Amino acid sequence: MEQVQAQMTGAAKETDKRVLRRRTLKKAIASYNNQAISMEVVLRDISDTGAKIKLKDNDILPDLFHLFVEIDSIGVECEVIWRRGREIGAKFISEVQQAKAGRTQVVDPTIDRSKVSILRKRPTS
Repeated sequence: MEQVQAQMTGAAKETDKRVLRRRTLKKAIASYNNQAISMEVVLRDISDTGAKIKLKDNDILPDLFHLFVEIDSIGVECEVIWRRGREIGAKFISEVQQAKAGRTQVVDPTIDRSKVSILRKRPTS
């Protein structure tokens, strides 16, 4: 009975851990060797303590690297915890630093919805 409760508690902790992660799909830059070498990666999920990162086909990332998420203007030092194919689980080993924004995300509808139509217009002759 105690063993089952311990397993359930472990499963609950694992579920809680997953709840804290926020799924995302953002471009990020992983760099190492004092930021002399960098590569684009995709940030798949993020939490307060780490992230899941997807690499391109032939990219190799060392165990310690710097991660910069341009759209959020944040940078953090990371350590690889696990590797599965092209995906990497990394934990943050420094405080997340706010960086100067490289670009900003603008969400502003500029299309006049009354003029938008999915119907093809016939040419007038």
